[in-house]
Amino acid sequence: MSDRIHSYYRLDFELLSPLIIGCGKNKNTDNDVLLGSDDKPYIPATSIAGVLRHIAGNEENELFGYIKQSGNDHDLAEKDDAGGSDKKKPVFAESPVIFSDAVTRDKTYITERDSISLDEYKVAKDNRIEGGKAGAKFNFEVVQPGAMFTAIAEIDKNNADLAARFEELLSKANAEGLCFGAKTTRGLGSVKLTVYKKSFNLEKELDTWLDFDPFEKNSFTDSDLFELSSAVSSDKLVIDLKLKQVGGLSIRWYTGEVGDKDKPQVKNSPLLVRAKPVEDEAFSGEYISDYDTPSESSLPVIPGTSWAGAFRHRFSELVNDECIVNTVFGFVDNAVGKDKVDKAIKSKICFSETVIHNGTPKTLTRIAVDRFSGAVKDRALLTEQSVFYGKGDLVIRIDKGVERKALYALMAVVADLHNGYLAVGGETAIGRGMFTIEGMKINGRSVSPVCFDNMKEVLNACV
Repeated sequence: MSDRIHSYYRLDFELLSPLIIGCGKNKNTDNDVLLGSDDKPYIPATSIAGVLRHIAGNEENELFGYIKQSGNDHDLAEKDDAGGSDKKKPVFAESPVIFSDAVTRDKTYITERDSISLDEYKVAKDNRIEGGKAGAKFNFEVVQPGAMFTAIAEIDKNNADLAARFEELLSKANAEGLCFGAKTTRGLGSVKLTVYKKSFNLEKELDTWLDFDPFEKNSFTDSDLFELSSAVSSDKLVIDLKLKQVGGLSIRWYTGEVGDKDKPQVKNSPLLVRAKPVEDEAFSGEYISDYDTPSESSLPVIPGTSWAGAFRHRFSELVNDECIVNTVFGFVDNAVGKDKVDKAIKSKICFSETVIHNGTPKTLTRIAVDRFSGAVKDRALLTEQSVFYGKGDLVIRIDKGVERKALYALMAVVADLHNGYLAVGGETAIGRGMFTIEGMKINGRSVSPVCFDNMKEVLNACV
């Protein structure tokens, strides 16, 4: 009889981008962060299992368990109480992998962000007029990057193959880019995975196993770091861009109600920045602003939603096929009326957030002038913040199921970005939001010099 091995895996998730884990309440914002009894954010075990199961695909049902109806096997069918027709008997298997919630012991910082729906002219939609949708402007809480979450996974089964498949799955998840929460295709919820493993032979180490508490802070200090394999192939096409600003950038946040004529829609127009945790005695869950002036403790950021909007608009102009656009970038059709069902397709392309480094922030005051009289318009004095000549990275992950025609169109959009024909953010009509690409890689292969023909050549070699 073979030994019974009980294995524990400590999964450390280092948050690389803001995380949205909503609790369904709207006390502080339209979507508040999920907090535990200690008022600290956490990632539910169901979310961890769900994300890993999605990456594993249907072929790994044995790892995560399943429930299905049997209708073909006559030996599993039984008569119902009425004695008439056969009743299908459920067939199920419990998951041998047990997950805990991912909790944090360190200081975490919760911030607020807002989103707004813009029309094709980058004008904020009004909820109260035709064409505006309910929720066109909304805000939500996020957990700031840098937070460390720890979860425990355990396997209690005398099956070496099962443990090996689980470890291969962790490597695949790390290679593809592990994300949790909402808006993961728009750069949020990205984490870096580190794994520690500890196993017990229950035939020989029963007392040691009984004394072991995987949730103790130092329980894995004597265990080895589990090396995640880099040889695991990813099912995604990864494009890595090194960007440099040509001029200024304005990614603003909105403070007034959209369409409210009694309040200015944009007040002091500050940059959207990603606040960095500071080393002080602040308590866990401290609420800090995501809209401060760029400084040593905060950096300007281009949200993945801004990149997705700019790319989608130019992509739709190139392919001129709404079906292809919706398939690649996703869509949501909110049903209206009785007996109508919401329709949605998840985006097959993921955009990271771009944090701008080494930029020069500037505060500019502008006015609007009446084109006929030359006089200053009433209530048209605007002070805004912009950042100039910074650098940042953009990572685009594309499902390999996207057809080649769409991939070529995406390469054309990247070429437009490099050549100055595509801008992102506000004030693009006066030269803001333009970038040049200093370096480009597709699945690790360099594209040099950056041009459409070279992109196409490298792309064909990767697909």
